[in-house]
Amino acid sequence: MDKFTILEQVGEGTFGAVYRAQINHTKEIVAIKKMYMQNDEEGISYFALQEIKHLQQLTDCKNIIKLIDSFVHIDEATKGGRPCVVMVLPYYDLDLVGGLSALTGIKEIKCAFQQLLQGLQVMHSRNMIHRDIKPANLLMKNGEIVLADFGMTTNYKSVTGPLPHQVITRWYRPLELLFGASKYGPEVDVWSAGITFVEMMTRKSPFPGQTDHHQADLILNILGENYLEDSPGIRELPLYNVMMPKKKLTKSNNLKREFSSWPEDALDLLTKMLCPAHKRLPVTELLAHPFFTNQPHACQPEQMPQVEAMHEFQLRQRQKRQHDTQMSSSHHASNKRQCKDDKVRKLQKVVGVPEEKSNWQRHKLNVAAQ
Repeated sequence: MDKFTILEQVGEGTFGAVYRAQINHTKEIVAIKKMYMQNDEEGISYFALQEIKHLQQLTDCKNIIKLIDSFVHIDEATKGGRPCVVMVLPYYDLDLVGGLSALTGIKEIKCAFQQLLQGLQVMHSRNMIHRDIKPANLLMKNGEIVLADFGMTTNYKSVTGPLPHQVITRWYRPLELLFGASKYGPEVDVWSAGITFVEMMTRKSPFPGQTDHHQADLILNILGENYLEDSPGIRELPLYNVMMPKKKLTKSNNLKREFSSWPEDALDLLTKMLCPAHKRLPVTELLAHPFFTNQPHACQPEQMPQVEAMHEFQLRQRQKRQHDTQMSSSHHASNKRQCKDDKVRKLQKVVGVPEEKSNWQRHKLNVAAQ
């Protein structure tokens, strides 16, 4: 780590943190990702090793982040000097959470979403599934988008046992995983891409669940009973009875009504992603969809508007500071009002004015209290 100077933290996750750093001898700006082991018995982080292995297999894809270097490091800045795996990666100005404002029209949305699908196409062609597609894991620089954070990636064809169902950040997790599916493939990434597409088009998540139960409820409130009837085997999944909403569901799928203002081709593309697992189009077919071939065509990455450099972590930090400032101002104003009221009551006692006073008397006391 002596080769680098850490400049600022730009990301934070379950297993580590990401920093903007400088290579001392070249002054090049890079991203440093530190991934810690979770306990003393575990050894080097499994997720870090998984990420390194998969990135080494995907070096030829322009829409997947490149691994510059990796090494083991004892982090003296942590309590007791925790060992971690350090990954050195290219630094990107922002992620899609901070970069949504660059998607000013349908041409920019097509450009960004096409790049996401191109990255997934390479992964899926090699039997890899990302399992955490979301705006925070899509990095941007000069309009170019790369997939990042491969800690949850797996080769689904080489796995012999059941796959875990608690993968993919909740808002981007398909219904079959919420119901406990342990056998799945690229279709789970397609669902997550569909949710990301909605965020590109609307600037908000369609299913912002607070719990897994709430997530399933939000999805079925839009997709309806017909979604379940059109999903073979979904009622036999281990968590179906646990996760199913107790209220009566609408029969029909309301996805088209929910996004009725969208262009017809964009809405059709969405329905091909947010549908039962066996009907979701593979990424290769999504890239050939009329949404991308119809006018207006996607702009070139270099034509994308430039926006302020910002990552999800930095955006959250800024929002927290704004919230703390507002709370502090509100508390200060409340204290001032309380102090003024106390002065008014003291004056009332001195001049003998009762609580039931006229507006004119109240005005004079307020002036005196000031």
